[in-house]
Amino acid sequence: MKDRRVRAIRHVALRMPQAERTATFLEESWGLIPVGAGEFRGTVDTRPLVTVAEGPAAGIDHVSFAAADRADVDAVAARVQRLGMPLVHEPGLDAEGVYRMRCLDGYGLMLEVAETRPTRAEPAPHVPFLDRPMLISHVVLNTPDLEGTADLYQELFGFEVSDRYGDYMAFLRCNRYHHSLALGAAEHTSLNHIAFEVGSIDGVMRSGSRLQHRGSNPVWGPGRHGPGDNVFSYFADPSGLVLEYTSGLEVFDEDEPRAAKVWPMDDPEQDNIWGTGDPTEEGMALMLGAPDPYLRSRP
Repeated sequence: MKDRRVRAIRHVALRMPQAERTATFLEESWGLIPVGAGEFRGTVDTRPLVTVAEGPAAGIDHVSFAAADRADVDAVAARVQRLGMPLVHEPGLDAEGVYRMRCLDGYGLMLEVAETRPTRAEPAPHVPFLDRPMLISHVVLNTPDLEGTADLYQELFGFEVSDRYGDYMAFLRCNRYHHSLALGAAEHTSLNHIAFEVGSIDGVMRSGSRLQHRGSNPVWGPGRHGPGDNVFSYFADPSGLVLEYTSGLEVFDEDEPRAAKVWPMDDPEQDNIWGTGDPTEEGMALMLGAPDPYLRSRP
């Protein structure tokens, strides 16, 4: 097992035009629980999983990774400097008392590593949400340099490659689950989608059915991925943000993990072993997205 310095996705901070519309969808349709202005949590922890702020275009403000303690935050900062990369924020306490650091990846995406001590949340009402999202299962990012970006995330944070899907995707894990982060080859950097664990395969199916009764049709699924073995159902919010209900992600033996393999792209059932079809054209376009407008230049 590698010397990992992050253990999960902590949160994803988004900027969206008509942010209030996205916020309403996340609460009333998707099932996340509001904890503050533009902040939404799942059922497991009190901290926000998604934050939404107003912006002129849809994009990522930053992605935050959870570290077990301050020593891990400091270790990532030291790795950043050892690679000759600038720190945007040196390790220290923010205004809310969270110990964190920030840097930019190779294309200017803001990355944060923060000390994270989960605090169990009080139960939330389940009606009409029988299967509220629990936590972020994984995030998928598009990148114009698949191999270089994958190497960087391994070097900085201790991610390990679980599998590849041809030369199109790399699945990276930082805990015992198949992937917390996946990277997809594209001509630009953008958010592909955010996936939320709902606790069971039945939960994926119930959640998707409930959304369809509310007038939202899936842009992909339900189905089951080959890489990761997880059941999925993808939907888009009114602003084009793609979200996934998922469960059943493959669990690795951390002491003796299986070797990574390359899943062939010439067999469509490897991507969806249920054979229920590919993403819709709308879904593929939304997951590819536009070049992220909030990438920063290195200082």
